[in-house]
Amino acid sequence: MLHSNHALILRRGNINYDSLTSFSALLSKALGSCGIEVDYWDLDRSNEKLDKRLSEVRYDFALTFNSIGQHNYKVNGENIWNKHRIPFFNYIVDHPQMHSIYLFSECSNYYCLCLDRDHVDYAKRFYKDVKDAFFLPLGGSDSDEEKVDDSFEEFEHREFDVVFTGSYVDRDELDGKILALPEAVRNIELAYLDHMLDNRTLSLEEGLTAILPDFGIDPSDEKAYFGFANALFPITNNYLRSYTREEAVRFLAQSKGTIHLFGTGWDTLDDLENVVLHGSCTYLETAAIYKKSKIVFNVMPYFKNGAHDRIPTSMLAGAAVLTDDSKYYRDVCEKAGHEIMRFWNLSAPEALPYIVDDMLSDPDKLYEIAQRGLHLARGNMTWNRTAEKLVGILENRCDYG
Repeated sequence: MLHSNHALILRRGNINYDSLTSFSALLSKALGSCGIEVDYWDLDRSNEKLDKRLSEVRYDFALTFNSIGQHNYKVNGENIWNKHRIPFFNYIVDHPQMHSIYLFSECSNYYCLCLDRDHVDYAKRFYKDVKDAFFLPLGGSDSDEEKVDDSFEEFEHREFDVVFTGSYVDRDELDGKILALPEAVRNIELAYLDHMLDNRTLSLEEGLTAILPDFGIDPSDEKAYFGFANALFPITNNYLRSYTREEAVRFLAQSKGTIHLFGTGWDTLDDLENVVLHGSCTYLETAAIYKKSKIVFNVMPYFKNGAHDRIPTSMLAGAAVLTDDSKYYRDVCEKAGHEIMRFWNLSAPEALPYIVDDMLSDPDKLYEIAQRGLHLARGNMTWNRTAEKLVGILENRCDYG
């Protein structure tokens, strides 16, 4: 059980279009609704000041997003969280491999929160310093300042046919990084990319496991596998994300609806037609944008069994979601018993214009999908639900010593 219902969240500045800062604020507010008081700790302050605070205030747990500020927190050579016997949670919104340096930790009560069910298994397999890992989807932002008008009349007159909020990285830049790799590693990376693009249902882990034997490497050798994952996952993930996003947008643009892109980098593609570029937007602005959208388009970040905050935020805004596959979201839909979102096949992006035209051609059906998603998200995909699940993890699984 929680001792004092008191948490400490670490944060520093605006990162990733301020999404991580926003996540911290939204989780803090939701934990407050669960009866947990939250304090923030500015990571620009010294270890000695943190040590003093922890000596004065009893915290049930500390939490950070994406490993921010957790490393090298020591006082007189001792890990500060161990000294004060405080469980530490790292809420990772990427693949755990992207945070390897932080998952080898001297903290004895160190936990990971992951956005993909397979990432939980990965963290437990490779990071022995992680005491436990849990699947915990992010909640959706419902923009409290402006509640959604869920009437059909409002939906029918929404400003945007199709919206996608996400950045694009020029693949020429990524090609340069691949060419800079040592030749032996570069050959594996190129084979890896080819295999992933030919087999798009695979996760990063499954793809690497499949191609390593072609280079005489046993994927069951955990040390070898981990070394190649550490070297190849980041660049592979970034390349696949840019490739699939550009490909999808180009096919989307062939639909009869107008495609609205919010994010950086798209202006490097000067031959896009039927696309309106809006530039970057902050995380909290996306909720307001989705409230003006009939369809919010999603490309999962190679989380093949996981969640992304874009989906619940879209649903809470009353928009219909069109997303590529995720085993987790398939399970959510099966449990709901009816269509709450529509899926497209990452292996068949050429079908996208026909899917979009079909969705837009039947406003009544489109509105029905959006309404089902809205009502499900209000009950199951809010930050309050995320906080409730986190409290359940804390009460049932954590060792407070």
